[in-house]
Amino acid sequence: MSRKYRQISEYETEIIKMFNEGITLKEIGNKLGFTYKEMRDFKYR
Repeated sequence: MSRKYRQISEYETEIIKMFNEGITLKEIGNKLGFTYKEMRDFKYR
């Protein structure tokens, strides 16, 4: 099953908002369709 390619940077403000609300990176990734590794790499770059 393939998914539509999306840039994680398109969701930057939404990700930061959710993280500040206390949602874990894994939960954010599940909601937006990204892996934990993608979320971790985004946070630490």
